[in-house]
Amino acid sequence: MIKSQSPVGAETDRMILQSDAALKQRIGRELMPGEEVRWSGRPARGLKLRPGDVPLVILGVMVLCFGIVVVCVPAPDLAPLLRRNPLVWPVALFLLFIGLTATLAGANLVFGRIIWDIVRRSRTVYAVTNRRAIILTDAIRSLTRSINLAAVSDVTLTERPDGTGDVMLGPFDWRSSLFVFPGAPFSTRRLPPTLESVPDAREVFAMVRHEAYTASARCLRTDTLEALELDEAAERQLAAELDPNERLLWAARPIQGLRFKASDVLAILYGLPCLAGGCLLELAAFLEPRAPLRSLLAILWGIPFVLIGAFVTFGRFPWDAKRRSRTFYGVTDQRVILVEGFLRTHIRSIGFGSSIELSFSEDAKDRGDVVLGSIAPLSLLSLRVFGWARAQQLAALLESVPRARDVYDLIRRARRAW
Repeated sequence: MIKSQSPVGAETDRMILQSDAALKQRIGRELMPGEEVRWSGRPARGLKLRPGDVPLVILGVMVLCFGIVVVCVPAPDLAPLLRRNPLVWPVALFLLFIGLTATLAGANLVFGRIIWDIVRRSRTVYAVTNRRAIILTDAIRSLTRSINLAAVSDVTLTERPDGTGDVMLGPFDWRSSLFVFPGAPFSTRRLPPTLESVPDAREVFAMVRHEAYTASARCLRTDTLEALELDEAAERQLAAELDPNERLLWAARPIQGLRFKASDVLAILYGLPCLAGGCLLELAAFLEPRAPLRSLLAILWGIPFVLIGAFVTFGRFPWDAKRRSRTFYGVTDQRVILVEGFLRTHIRSIGFGSSIELSFSEDAKDRGDVVLGSIAPLSLLSLRVFGWARAQQLAALLESVPRARDVYDLIRRARRAW
């Protein structure tokens, strides 16, 4: 790994990964005259499991069990009928088709997409220049993505404990993601450009943000912006994320402790039947010892319902409280910052040059939500019912902050002054 001196607000270290000859050659073919490579590298190799894989694996296990049940369970009963009545053959073939399709779909969600992800990352390289970010992928077909950094004002970092992480360039477009099948080849085209599983992700995030800020070549008139109240804990947490000469105008945290909302009633109404149905299915499986295969499949099928129902009904309240205790918000003279440190570090930076929608809502105690961007409906449902959702899909949600109207006005004035 090579260090080079380059200014990021003031003169700081920037990490540039040492590239092999093949990597340099591939990137060199993409460069334009006067374009300089600031960083180049590859995703981390091998198996990488993410928290978002958990619901997909659960769904895959359920679909896989359903396919196995449809194929295996009716077979002993259909065999005598097939010998006596040929008209049963279309029904048997239809059940076989449904069962095999569900089995293949479930196997893809559990195993196939993980294998595809390993292959795709092994054939991917990244580069960041003084003008753009480049993503080159040679899995099945060659795919090149070029992102103009001058147009990037929304940069998101998701950092893992080992220092690797994902740097996403641009906001999450939920309209495009509705038709992305998990694990399908080329599905990443519809998602925002992302530097996945890069080493030293925090340094790459800072460098990309600096290059995007420099490429936009704009200046903010900060003399018209007055600072609001700064929460001490949030100020300490955000201090490490600020660039030199960057001024913090507001810092706060969401409301702390257990919190109950009107939407919790609807969530519990969904959670209780799911929990009760899962428990009844498990009980029925244990009371049927004469069919061990059916009992085993029923047990596997019922476990996800029990887990989901218990989490939605009871577990999501302490989960949500813990998540909010590790969440911090800030507004500087250059951008809006969101930091979440629960399970893994997630940092999102949104420049004032962004043209995304700005809205807010407040309650009688002057607390409220300030939202930058449009929220995906499925992600909003996930947040309200399950107590969590991917921050990329939730736009930039400053949740339950004090003096929400003042924060909204501060961001609006900063965007107008940009």
